[in-house]
Amino acid sequence: MSLRAEQKEQTKHAIMNAALRSLSADRAYGSLSLREVARAAEIAPTSFYRHFKDLDDLGVHLAKEVAETLVALVRKGREQMTPEKNLVRSSVDVFLSFLREEPAKFRFLMREKSGSSLLIRQEIKKLTRDFISELSDFLVFESRRRNKGIVEPEIVAECLVNIVFNMGPEFLDSPAEKTDEIYERLVKQLTLVSIGAEARAQSRAALRQ
Repeated sequence: MSLRAEQKEQTKHAIMNAALRSLSADRAYGSLSLREVARAAEIAPTSFYRHFKDLDDLGVHLAKEVAETLVALVRKGREQMTPEKNLVRSSVDVFLSFLREEPAKFRFLMREKSGSSLLIRQEIKKLTRDFISELSDFLVFESRRRNKGIVEPEIVAECLVNIVFNMGPEFLDSPAEKTDEIYERLVKQLTLVSIGAEARAQSRAALRQ
C-alpha cells in the first residue's frame, strides 16, 4: 500500500471512530451531523466526501466493521475453549469483553437496526444474517466434534444471537456489582437452548431407528 493510500485509510478510520465517539447511551446515530463528525475527526467537512458519500454510507461502513468484530468474537470464543470452559462460557466471556471495550459499536448496532436510515437497517439485517450463518456453521462443527447431534442449527444460532443481543444493553446499563449475576443468567439461558437443541436431535434420531 502506498503512503497516500495508507493515509487515506487512516483518515477513513478516524472518521468512523469519531462518529462512534460522538454516540452515547442517550444519543443515536441519526442525530449526528456531517459537520459534527468532521469536526470530531479534525478534518474539513469537504474532506468527508473523499471517503464517504454521506452519513448513510458512513453508517453502512460502521455496520460492516461491527459485523467483522462479531465474527471475530465467534472464532475467538472457539479458540478459548478448554476442558474447564465450554463453548457457552468461552463465548460469553469474549462477548462481554467486547461490550466493556467497545460499547459504542454494540449500541450502534442495536439502535440502528430499527433506526431512521433504510440503507443502514438493510445492511445490519444482512450482516446479522451472515453472522447467524457463521455461528450456525460453527455449531454444526462443534456438535460433530463432540459426537452430538443438533437440530435446525440456523434457528438455534438465531436464538443464541437474540438472547445475547437482548442481554447486552442490560449489561451495559447495570452497575458493576450486578454484572456477575447477568453473566450467570446469560450462561444459563444459552446452555438451556443448546441442551434443548441436542435433546431434540437425539429424539429425532431415536425415532428413525
